[in-house]
Amino acid sequence: MTAKSVDQLVAGLKQLGNDNFKQQKFQEAIYNYSQALEASDSSEFMEALLTNRAAAAMKLELYGTVLQDCTRALDLNPQSYKAFYRRALAHTSLFHFKEAASDFKSLVAIKPNDAKARKLYDQALKEHKKRLFEAAIRIQPKSFFALYDLSISGAGPVEVPELELTPTDPITPEYIRRLIAFCKQDKEIPHRNILQILKRGFEILNAEPNLVEFSISKAELQAAGDNRVLTVFGDVHGQFFDLVHLIETVGMPSDTHRMVFMGDYVDRGAWGVPCFVLIVALKVMCPNSVTMLRGNHETKDMNSMFGLNAEIVQRYTAKLSEALDDIFNRLPLAAVADIEGVDRTMFVHGGLPDPKTRLPEINLLHRNQQPPSSGIFTDLLWSDPTLAPGRTPSPRGTSFQFGPDVADEFMTLNNLTQVVRAHQVVDDGYKVEFPKGPKVATVFSAARYCDFNTNKGAVGFYTGRSTELEFMQYEAQPHPDRPLPMLNNQLSALFNPRA
Repeated sequence: MTAKSVDQLVAGLKQLGNDNFKQQKFQEAIYNYSQALEASDSSEFMEALLTNRAAAAMKLELYGTVLQDCTRALDLNPQSYKAFYRRALAHTSLFHFKEAASDFKSLVAIKPNDAKARKLYDQALKEHKKRLFEAAIRIQPKSFFALYDLSISGAGPVEVPELELTPTDPITPEYIRRLIAFCKQDKEIPHRNILQILKRGFEILNAEPNLVEFSISKAELQAAGDNRVLTVFGDVHGQFFDLVHLIETVGMPSDTHRMVFMGDYVDRGAWGVPCFVLIVALKVMCPNSVTMLRGNHETKDMNSMFGLNAEIVQRYTAKLSEALDDIFNRLPLAAVADIEGVDRTMFVHGGLPDPKTRLPEINLLHRNQQPPSSGIFTDLLWSDPTLAPGRTPSPRGTSFQFGPDVADEFMTLNNLTQVVRAHQVVDDGYKVEFPKGPKVATVFSAARYCDFNTNKGAVGFYTGRSTELEFMQYEAQPHPDRPLPMLNNQLSALFNPRA
């Protein structure tokens, strides 16, 4: 090909990528930009393609990829404003505030009159210094609920009598229906009622091991027939009206209908608190039939950037953050279900750790803390499957990707027949990751994620007629027009998906 025809090919692929980006087809846009990069030998073209691919990767939360592409772009052009800006966003999303401040400072050097860049630099630097100070004086925080007296509530007068619970009142299906009906009016659950529910949930969750194990017997399956014996939920992300639709469709938990929620109850959506409170109420109602796991968004850092803290500031009281931090730290990290003695399935939010990890090692972890930067704890919350073999650095910038060989080794060592996880947006709401390999499935339950994506939502389920995991898809449900919660600062506002 002539140089001119190569340039035309590259320009065409770049335009195709731009068109896919505008249509929110970010994976396709990345593919187009990657094709153009392979064909191009022009540094000018390559810089634009790398920063464009970084923008698409940012939309998919592939922050590690963003860092790599922007660094390459800056090697080509050390004055690339877009590269510095997008790399700073990726550093911010990974809570690398020192590095983010450095990149924002470079933006100010390139454009001294850019007030937004200067404000972002000031805020990133302030956050970095704040974290250094907190690390220097860090002490183990006291448990909020260990100090909270449920008998007096300490949270103001009775506001909504139908949601009031005395210390001896059970949570019943009728109470759940009243709670749902109240929240459907787009009203905030009173603080005292939230704490009444969360206190009970805290006590139950705190007594559970890191790895929850349960079984479903052959007799239970035979009695269930075509009815569901287990329903598995992926990410919910504050989409309350979708969550209620799913619960009303599959039915409430009971002695004969178990539920596993695989984390990421909050952030991104506008109803994170009601979602979490409702699921905890289900757990209190049926403690042995509802399993709640921790997701990577049940952490302080993620809540500070992606919506929950803003929701609390705007609609509740600051004390609620302390309560939620405390109960998030008590959420188990994984579960294993033994179904009829022939199917042994592991449920986890993210994915698999090092393949030589044995399941009993999970119970040795100290979970009453914020997740560390690496290790088994972090991998369970953050890792993702990939078709490539081995363990490779994650394009998210945290943890690893695991290939089918890694899954096979881990599952064989731990006598597992299947792994079901959440954590990733998938177009159909579910995905079989390795069709010709070990059984690993993804379930994502937030349809039209962030009111922005085009994905369906789904739950997985088992019935009495089969030990095979089946899936039920659904479309996003109508809901009130409530703005996504974002704190009133530039750093948080950067991650508003509607922006």
